[in-house]
Amino acid sequence: MTRPPWPWNVGAYTQARVSPIERLDISAGRRADFQSYRAVDGQTFDSAGVSPNLDVTYELLQGLKLQGGYGYVFSGLEQAETAFFHAANYLYAKTLNPTYAHAAAVQAFRAQGDL
Repeated sequence: MTRPPWPWNVGAYTQARVSPIERLDISAGRRADFQSYRAVDGQTFDSAGVSPNLDVTYELLQGLKLQGGYGYVFSGLEQAETAFFHAANYLYAKTLNPTYAHAAAVQAFRAQGDL
């Protein structure tokens, strides 16, 4: 297969939402990505990663909910870095690596109707 001369990304995503008991909602998902960038110096940087997520919401009292979520994110190569892939006379180190991040949040909120 001949690769295109520009950066590209292919991904797949799945998400499931369940309510195992009244007042409890759980959402879990996963995204998988593959990225390929060809630099002007002839190197090709391929990277792949999986980004899972989990969100749990529990209604403490009618209308008052507690929510918590976590995600581990595969970000691939930094977009600022890939902007230089087509700059003339630029050489890349062979150690250019993709980035990852963790994200977590907990909050209480008052629900006002169903949207």
